[in-house]
Amino acid sequence: MEKQFATIWESIADSIGDSPAVTQGTVTRTWSEYEQRASRLASALVDAGLQPQSKVGLYLYNSNEYLEAQFATFKFRGVPVNVNYRYKAPEIVHVLSDSGATALVYHGAFSEVVEQARASLPNIKLFLQVNGGDNLPLLPGAVDYDAAMASHQPMAPIQRSGADSLLLYTGGTTGLPKGVVWSHSGLFGALAFTGYASLGLSLPETIDDVSRIASELNSSGKSPVNMTAPPLMHGTAMFLAFSTFVLGGTVVLLGGRKFSAAELLRLVERERVNQLSIVGDAFARPIVEELERGEADGKAYDLSSLGRIVSTGATLSAEMKRALMKRATHAAILDMVGASEGGPFAVAMTMPGQDPVATAAFM
Repeated sequence: MEKQFATIWESIADSIGDSPAVTQGTVTRTWSEYEQRASRLASALVDAGLQPQSKVGLYLYNSNEYLEAQFATFKFRGVPVNVNYRYKAPEIVHVLSDSGATALVYHGAFSEVVEQARASLPNIKLFLQVNGGDNLPLLPGAVDYDAAMASHQPMAPIQRSGADSLLLYTGGTTGLPKGVVWSHSGLFGALAFTGYASLGLSLPETIDDVSRIASELNSSGKSPVNMTAPPLMHGTAMFLAFSTFVLGGTVVLLGGRKFSAAELLRLVERERVNQLSIVGDAFARPIVEELERGEADGKAYDLSSLGRIVSTGATLSAEMKRALMKRATHAAILDMVGASEGGPFAVAMTMPGQDPVATAAFM
């Protein structure tokens, strides 16, 4: 099977085009809109001289544009490069130079850092600036993201390969950031547990099978509606977003640029989120504090839609598990251990009502 994500997502968009693919705050893109916008952006990137295996840096906050630019890059068989939005100019230069990037998509809020870095980035052919509500002027020589999309026709589907690659840059905890190379088919297989296996489904053998399963799950209300709380620039959120899309689901993103437990819980209620993706106690603790605050004010949040809480990347303590499961009474909790280079290597599942609830220990 041609396990290339652009081909998979195009097939799913053909079958469930009117269903929501991405929601950020108050803005929702259907699968058809998501696919068409990515196709127009792919044409803009190709017109700028990018070719298969060309690298595209994504220096963006969580946003619809992040996922569109990623999809667009996959469409022409390019390679997206995640850029940590907390990096300063020297780190930006390192990641983009080390990866060999020839285009950069960035939020206008980062214009000053991009301006500082670009004299050291002679190989970047295209700077695409996303407004994102910042209303900042374009950097000289940069192209407005929405204008580029509007001025191009959608790119027609092409033949691709599961051997096409993507890059995931680590945080540099053992030195400078390093790029981990995945093939599309390899990542598809690695995500199988959190996707198909955890739902009791066999792995699909063809693209048509992927699309059929996604359509069946979507029409029966079983596709994931995944509140993706961590930044998409990290593998945790990116991989869980991919797993959600493959199952014909919806990725829900916070509208604000800083983590807000109150906004997260409002979106869980409004969008009837059935999967919440977090990173250990760093996310769970402020969520529980906001739940407790709401209860004290007599305005308890409704978590009845949640069927699964997935945590990876940090410890989720027994205390936080109990507090979450006390309120999300239908939710199973999955503690997963993985790495930029692979995984999940181990999974500890706590089912609704299970007692005792313990902090997961992986030997």
